[in-house]
Amino acid sequence: MKIKFGLNHDIAAFVQILLFEHVDLMSMDARNLQALEAAREAGWRVGIVTNGATAQQSRKIDLLGLEEYADAIVISEEVGVSKPEREIFQIAAQRLDTDLDDGWMVGDHPIADILGGRNAGLRTGWVSRGTPWSRDDAIPTVTGLTAADVIAEVMRRASR
Repeated sequence: MKIKFGLNHDIAAFVQILLFEHVDLMSMDARNLQALEAAREAGWRVGIVTNGATAQQSRKIDLLGLEEYADAIVISEEVGVSKPEREIFQIAAQRLDTDLDDGWMVGDHPIADILGGRNAGLRTGWVSRGTPWSRDDAIPTVTGLTAADVIAEVMRRASR
């Protein structure tokens, strides 16, 4: 079957390309891994909550070396609910053997991560990557340029 733009793949092959071809090009800034390691050493429990296909997200987590820093991993396809729904955060809290009280959601998506985290009762840390915050319905608790910056600020606030 010929698809628009002159691509000669059937739909299933095209979906596989869209889901997986870019994954091998991903990398993780070492500072982010160091921040996660510091959080774990300070006694924080870390959960990964991500939307997407289980195979794709699992591959990303594995490729980026994140699994060793996570106490729980929740992938939307696996659990049948996605961010920003409160339930996915509750599943993560259950897997971390805790509740949502006094927890944090750190992420880069204004709706899925920040609004979703706020609606679940979590404090939120927005990874801005230099983009100014433009919403007024869910102001993040903290903002930083990188995940490492946000994690460091979260830990500073918790130690006060």
